[in-house]
Amino acid sequence: MKREFIKPKYKPIVILITSFLMIVILVIVYFGVFGKIKQKTIESNKILSEIQNQNNSLENLRKQERLISAITNEKDKLFSLFIDKNSVARLFEELESVAEESGVDYSVVSAREGFKNNSGLTIQVAANGSFKGIYEFLLGLEDLPFGLNLKNVVIEARSEDFQGEAPDYPWGSLLELEIISYLQDK
Repeated sequence: MKREFIKPKYKPIVILITSFLMIVILVIVYFGVFGKIKQKTIESNKILSEIQNQNNSLENLRKQERLISAITNEKDKLFSLFIDKNSVARLFEELESVAEESGVDYSVVSAREGFKNNSGLTIQVAANGSFKGIYEFLLGLEDLPFGLNLKNVVIEARSEDFQGEAPDYPWGSLLELEIISYLQDK
């Protein structure tokens, strides 16, 4: 038997050039696809970075909201220690509460703002009751959540009232209170 070689249909040079062109095309496609993938990866990393920045910004905003809320609460607590023209009623409610707890009868004689030396609000209070009750009233004033000074305190025993009868309250006092935590309008 004789060996016969199959005669190639194409010349080897054509096959070589075709193979070379196929390799070049495959390399171009590979680098084109690789380039697109690289470009998309860079874009997705930028987007992820932006998302992370937005999340950080959102978390910072939440922290700032919590901080503002805490500061507002602290400011409200601080301002609750002060009295202004709109909250003077709160002072009188506190005075009434202290008077009830100590068992004295009290009345406000006068109230005025100290404009000359920024002295705050000055109130004259008359309190009547037992000596112990007036003493407890003074102690209760000391516990009020406002800054105040006792400018003048007069305590006197009452022997009889105006009709010559024994008084309902054996002791009377006149107190001058200076509310130093009073906020004046500027």
